[in-house]
Amino acid sequence: ERYDELVAAAEDLDDGLVQHEVALNVAQNTHVRVRADLDALTAAHLAFKAAEGAQVAPAAALRTADSNAKGFISRALNLLRISLGSQWTDAWAPTGLPDNAVSVPRNQDGRFTALTGLKGYFTTNAAMESAALNITAAIATSLHTALSDARTAASNAKAAAKSTNMTLGEKKRALQERYRKSIDELDGLLSDDDPRWY
Repeated sequence: ERYDELVAAAEDLDDGLVQHEVALNVAQNTHVRVRADLDALTAAHLAFKAAEGAQVAPAAALRTADSNAKGFISRALNLLRISLGSQWTDAWAPTGLPDNAVSVPRNQDGRFTALTGLKGYFTTNAAMESAALNITAAIATSLHTALSDARTAASNAKAAAKSTNMTLGEKKRALQERYRKSIDELDGLLSDDDPRWY
């Protein structure tokens, strides 16, 4: 089951086939076929590890974009409380804040939704902007785009890792099956005490 043990065992099997398959008349599970399955597995393993590593940068970019969004939402709420009050009323509805709450949402999806609403609000209500505090529709739009792009990149990286992991599983099962078939074939060609089993 373990990747390292499977690869090591398959390498040993392949070495043995290189030395003895002609003399033993191995017909089905030959060196060429074992090597092909083994190489496919190791290539899939490398691709999966690369895809895992490729998630780091998009995840970091997403954290940064989310943090920037959180800061903007907090500043915007502080500014809007002056005019709209500290408690939720119908006056807050056009801001598009989720959960009818005058607070920074606790999760990223909520912050993304809040940023979408605030972008629209400041576009429609330009008089409520404050360039001095970096609270404008343009900044909200820029942050919204950055967070949207970061979410997409992180999702794509996660999907790629999932896909390569599925391929890795397929190649692992293929080599395991090849290994079992090789043992079965050799069992019909070698006696139990034949030293070539080693």
